[in-house]
Formats: sequence, C-alpha cells, structure tokens
Amino acid sequence: MGAIKDNVLAVAIAGEHVVAVTQSKSGKEPAVFLASRSKLNGKVSWQVQLDRQARLDGLAITRSGEIIVSFQDGSIELFGL
Repeated sequence: MGAIKDNVLAVAIAGEHVVAVTQSKSGKEPAVFLASRSKLNGKVSWQVQLDRQARLDGLAITRSGEIIVSFQDGSIELFGL
C-alpha cells in the first residue's frame, strides 16, 4: 500500500475504500485534502482539496456511502463515495 506522506487528520473505512483527510506538511498555509484509497492496493481513487481546515477526527461515512467532513469553523460538508 502506498504511504500517506502528509499529516492524517481523520480516517474511516467503508467497504473497499479507506477515506482520509490529510494536511500537507509544507507551506505557510498547509493544504487540506479528502481522498479515497483502495483498501486492496493503496492507490488513490479520487482526491479533492478542501477550502478550509477540517477538525481532527472530523470524518464519518454514512450507511449509504456519503462522506461527512466537519470543519473547525463548525460547518459540515457532504461528499459522495
């Protein structure tokens, strides 16, 4: 499995997917990403850059596969798996 080189803020597993919120380790304003990796081979299935700072452990996956990310400003956002 490919290693995640950024800081992991949250992780959740759903079926064959490992979903993680990560923060880059470089730069004044570190970038924050939501990504899904294959549980079988570690390859990134998809990745999006988030426009604000996610909360530590602020990640959940619903029974129907929707991803909920909570942010430090108190807001939440819903993503599809």
